[in-house]
Amino acid sequence: MSTLSAAIKAKGDELDPDGGPTTTPPTSTTQPTTTPPTSTTQPTTTPPTTTTTPPTAPIFTNPNNVNIPDAGAAVYSNLVVSGVSGNAPSTLKVGVDIKHTWRGDLVIDLVAPDGSTYRLKGSSSSDSADNVITTYTVNASTEIANGTWKLKVRDVYSYDTGYIDSFKLTF
Repeated sequence: MSTLSAAIKAKGDELDPDGGPTTTPPTSTTQPTTTPPTSTTQPTTTPPTTTTTPPTAPIFTNPNNVNIPDAGAAVYSNLVVSGVSGNAPSTLKVGVDIKHTWRGDLVIDLVAPDGSTYRLKGSSSSDSADNVITTYTVNASTEIANGTWKLKVRDVYSYDTGYIDSFKLTF
């Protein structure tokens, strides 16, 4: 007897140790169901995903303090932007950090290199909180990006003082 025949016989004996015919108990009398044939199309493969890091927006910062006189003339914090091609974005971020004991005294504008002015914050006599630490979004898309941008701040009421702590632009 060949090795294969012996293996088959051993498996048969394992399944029916009596050596007699095997019987299967009857199953339900319902009709078998048919499954529709499956599609013969080839399986699809998903291409590998790639992660791209968006380019980092140029950030320009002026960390120099500028004192804001009480109920006085406007002061400016200047920021020279260079190396940015084309116009400023429609979502120019203007980061402002101003220390002041009554922020409602302040009127804050962004001045573009061509002199155009964008109001960031108006005065409000009822806004007694300290400091203006926030980021404004300006549509400056009509402005040339390169040049000297200015943060213009004026204290329009008496009795409280402060200073521009820093000013930054994110293109």
